[in-house]
Amino acid sequence: RIPDNGLLNLPKEERPAVMQSIVQSLAKLHGYDPKELGLLEGAKPFGKMGGFYERQIRTLQRTSEAQVSNSEGQVPAMKAMPELLRFFKDNMPPDRSCVIHGDWKPDNLILSKEAPRRVLAVVDWELSTIGHPMSDLANLCLPYHLGEFGKVVDYPPLGGDGSISEEEVLRSYCQAAGVEYPIDHWSFYTAFACFRLAVIIQGVAMRTSRG
Repeated sequence: RIPDNGLLNLPKEERPAVMQSIVQSLAKLHGYDPKELGLLEGAKPFGKMGGFYERQIRTLQRTSEAQVSNSEGQVPAMKAMPELLRFFKDNMPPDRSCVIHGDWKPDNLILSKEAPRRVLAVVDWELSTIGHPMSDLANLCLPYHLGEFGKVVDYPPLGGDGSISEEEVLRSYCQAAGVEYPIDHWSFYTAFACFRLAVIIQGVAMRTSRG
């Protein structure tokens, strides 16, 4: 079955174990070496090694500006963007590259029917590329940083009642991926995930404004 992003359609007692499986599956994905898989070869490589966040930030900035322009005055520019871009520039984390999903969240996963439930398959690979592993992890943790707004955009609190904390998610990932906890530059990763979501929502508003 496919869970919702808050795991609310699962029995409460099963949610922590499901989150463990989700995090372990993500760590396994990030363990694949793009070079060993041959993803850097040929005329159309799967992605580029290095510079992921710099490229993404430039792309999202251009996308946001184009969305404002194409809305014919109906969608305003993001007031906080200049300050946010300065924050990104001044706090850029160390570069890392691996295979990433690009939109890692519970409703892009298929779970087994029987308990203990585990991840059987991952869907919606359209955004997959070679990038920074923390972009996937921060996307999974978006519900912890959206407050009540998360319910509006289909990112309700994980577990529904605070029973699964962000610290638990991060510790589980670090243990599975062999990464030191706490994760350095975590505020950067979550800020970028929120910025990316904001640009996506702005795009929806732009398309709505044009009918």
